[in-house]
Parts: sequence; C-alpha cells; structure tokens
Amino acid sequence: MQKQKIVPNGAMMLIKQLESTETETAAGLLIHQSISLATGEVVEVSKEYEHLFSPKDIVLFTRSAGLNQTYNKENCLWINCKGVTDGGDVYCSIKNLDNES
Repeated sequence: MQKQKIVPNGAMMLIKQLESTETETAAGLLIHQSISLATGEVVEVSKEYEHLFSPKDIVLFTRSAGLNQTYNKENCLWINCKGVTDGGDVYCSIKNLDNES
C-alpha cells in the first residue's frame, strides 16, 4: 500500500500516542502523566493550527479523547487541537528544539 498524506481540517490533528509515563522538556522539566492525561507526538495538523503545532511536537491531552485511525501502518488518534478551556483536548505542547538554533 502506498504511503498516505492526510491534511486535517478545522481544529483537528492526528497524533501517535506515546507510552512513556513522563516527558522531559528541553529545560529538564519532567511532566508526569496522570490517570486522566496522556502524551502524544503530532503526526499531522490542520493548516488553521500549524502556527501552534508542528509534526514531532509532543502534546499533553485528555486520555479519553480521540478516535482511532491507522495512518501509514501506525496506530494514531484524531484529537481536537483547541485548548481544553476552548472545548478542545490539548493541555499544552512541548516543542522539539533539537533543530532550532
């Protein structure tokens, strides 16, 4: 099967849920997951929200959120990329700073 490129619409993003129980930021801050929160790696994000999220960013989101989607042979989740105070699923993002100068 050929690789696909999905371009989400509206306030949606596709993420790959991470199994880790904690995430360390570039500043060394450890974010521990709780029973109600999970972390995921952004795979695809809508054009409307690409100024906030980029592929490979890590997001902290509501564990019960999301719809399953197999994407390029990986198990992913569709989540609402609005902040939780705006009716979405995302609490925060952790930017990948490895390639920034």
